[in-house]
Amino acid sequence: MAISPVQRAVAALLCVLALAGCAGSNLTGAQDAELRAVFTQIRLGRMAEAQARFDPRFSRPQLAQTLAGLARVIPSQPPITVRQLGSSSVETHLGQAYLATYEYGYPDRFLIVRTGIFQPPSGAPMVTTFYIDVAPMTAVRANAFTLAGKPLRQYGFLALAAAPPLIVVIALISLARSLRVRRKALWMVGMIIGVGALTMNWTTGAVGLRALFVDPLGLWVLHADTPAAPWMITVSLPVVALVYLLLRLIGWPRVIRSLPTGLSLAEVD
Repeated sequence: MAISPVQRAVAALLCVLALAGCAGSNLTGAQDAELRAVFTQIRLGRMAEAQARFDPRFSRPQLAQTLAGLARVIPSQPPITVRQLGSSSVETHLGQAYLATYEYGYPDRFLIVRTGIFQPPSGAPMVTTFYIDVAPMTAVRANAFTLAGKPLRQYGFLALAAAPPLIVVIALISLARSLRVRRKALWMVGMIIGVGALTMNWTTGAVGLRALFVDPLGLWVLHADTPAAPWMITVSLPVVALVYLLLRLIGWPRVIRSLPTGLSLAEVD
């Protein structure tokens, strides 16, 4: 059955959507093997077999040149480690698109390989996406999360990052033990949300500030799929938790008397 240009366009869109939703693994064993086989064939220099897998829309001379360039960054020996970083699948009446990101480890580098395949209702599956990102081992080591050799201000930031979750936990325990605080559910939801963001690049120590940002528990640690990406630590201010603890500290009766008539957040414990 011939595939129309419209179906091919939809296939490409499905692959993009599947890649955007890449998280966890929801592929069958056959799909996983199909995706890995593309990389293996290129690594072994079986270019004719690899090219035959690709979408017919790709210009063959240009595809051959592109694959030859990609092959130059792949060592000929088998990888030491292979790890799937994520996968996704989207299916419609036009067919199924499935994609996965793999990490291939070598002594001197990591290769982050993204492969996408579209399977029409009838006919052979075709490769629609294939990318390779190279992460040299020097960059991986440079961006590793380590405490060695960091300046005092980064140690201080790390200590600061531990404060918001601790404040939230203390406030939640205090709220749970209080028998006469009203609207506990609202207090609880507010407590676990941090406002604003102070983010540090752990590799360089650079700090950025964002006023409009909402963060659960006031702490967020992010590391991208690629091993060479720096660790990013984000700290937010748990405003509601701080307000609650402050009100507990100065005493609820005084606060209640200052509220407008009919508005009561708590009663005296």
